[in-house]
Amino acid sequence: MPIKLRVQGQSITVDERFANVSNFLKEAWEPGSDEEVPLLDSQVTLKAFQTLQKYYEFNNFEPAIIDAISNDPNTCFLNEFNRQLIMEYSVFEGNELKELLQAAIYLQTLAFKKLCLARIAFEFHVDKQEPNKSFNTLKEKFNMTNSALTLGDVERFKQEYPTIVNKYN
Repeated sequence: MPIKLRVQGQSITVDERFANVSNFLKEAWEPGSDEEVPLLDSQVTLKAFQTLQKYYEFNNFEPAIIDAISNDPNTCFLNEFNRQLIMEYSVFEGNELKELLQAAIYLQTLAFKKLCLARIAFEFHVDKQEPNKSFNTLKEKFNMTNSALTLGDVERFKQEYPTIVNKYN
């Protein structure tokens, strides 16, 4: 029996397998129930939910979970569909990626949350074979041509964002 949800005032029906990938839905939805499960508007936007839904449907509700960014960051998204889906969202412009991550955390969807985190980490990837080239690329990307990116900056970033640095780099 499908799961009925209410997202930003709209009724949506989704595959019951969502309860297998969302700890929130596993707890909030009762199999066989005809009642809608409301999702907090402040936590899940309709667009974010639709993106999350595309991700799980494409991956047949059994996505591989991203563990880390390899030395080739383009392979970290595990398949081309996932890469194209998440690369549409900018890390630095707008709030859409933040909304995706917020929805993933609220719905407790581990694989989608890691996909969002990998998208962020992708922007800061440092090639371990050519770290100086990577640092110069990052400096150009962030318009830091007159600034020196030091190992101290990297260490400070590691302390401020340990999950991203340790898990995704």
